[in-house]
Amino acid sequence: MIQLTNVILQLQAVAADEMDNKLQQLYAYEKSRKPEKFLDAVYYENARVLLPDEDIYRIECVRIIY
Repeated sequence: MIQLTNVILQLQAVAADEMDNKLQQLYAYEKSRKPEKFLDAVYYENARVLLPDEDIYRIECVRIIY
């Protein structure tokens, strides 16, 4: 349960951060384009403009059903 609480706190911090909001808006914009026009490379380059000196990571959530 402690780990879940930590995750919730981290998500709240992300929601409150201005740069995170800009990145979420960029992602939403890229996803709103035609599906064949969405490229990870384009999103990455646009994110690089917002974060020129930062490492950029991609996190993917995969649901596993047993």
